[in-house]
Amino acid sequence: MIQFRQLNVLNYVRKAAQHLLGDQTERTDPPWANEENLYKKEIFKNASIFRDSFAAQEEREEAVKRIGHNGYTGGLEASNCASELIPDMLEILRSDDAQPSMKSAICQALSEILYRNRKIQDKMKRAELGGASVLLELVLKNDDERCARWAAYALTVLIDDNVPIMRELLVTPSLKPRLTLVLNALDWPMWPENYVKKLYALLGLNKKRQIQAGLMSQLRAIKKMNEEKETENQPSESEKTPKVSPFKLSPRLKNVSGGASEKSSATGSESSSTDGLANVEV
Repeated sequence: MIQFRQLNVLNYVRKAAQHLLGDQTERTDPPWANEENLYKKEIFKNASIFRDSFAAQEEREEAVKRIGHNGYTGGLEASNCASELIPDMLEILRSDDAQPSMKSAICQALSEILYRNRKIQDKMKRAELGGASVLLELVLKNDDERCARWAAYALTVLIDDNVPIMRELLVTPSLKPRLTLVLNALDWPMWPENYVKKLYALLGLNKKRQIQAGLMSQLRAIKKMNEEKETENQPSESEKTPKVSPFKLSPRLKNVSGGASEKSSATGSESSSTDGLANVEV
């Protein structure tokens, strides 16, 4: 912090001397004048604005955003160059006097610098920096919603597929209840995802709910199987109703057929008796 203030004083004295003496001061080329990598050149330019505490707040915020953009789009070399500014960024994030808009811009830049770069992620984990804890504290405090959202997003980028940093965060006192409060309080309009919820899942804080949900789904599946078996064992409607012959006659036709059979039996008996008499007569 002392070195940072001394650097600001020296910059102020240098600018005051240039303003008073004009062309009498020696003009030296900036350190990025001979830089061939355009992304690194832009990072150097914006780093000078970001580190200048006498510059306007809006200019410094835009400068740190441009640092993040160039670090993300410029590849590995550019992101490593931008990572040299991480100690300055974390110092501002720790400060209570810094504006929330500046902290939001820094978290946005960190999310781009840290993306899929394990070397820089491990750099954030170092004890002298403690970047993961700083971002987590911004989320848990939730003093400014925009800052908390960007801090949560940067933190998910940092811990994604990085188990050592996850373990470091899990020892935070009262992590689950505090993060649950933020999860219920913070809205995410115009964002593709709730990154506090994603952070909650990445840290494994919802395992109990996942297990309960899995057990309930298994019970529902077993119940459904049992119901299907019961329906298979039950007789069908065709088996419940007695089978009716297609040739069965109605009662009216039955009476007619019955009378015809009686008549036929009577004629048969008469014919048999006449036959017998005929036999007798013969």
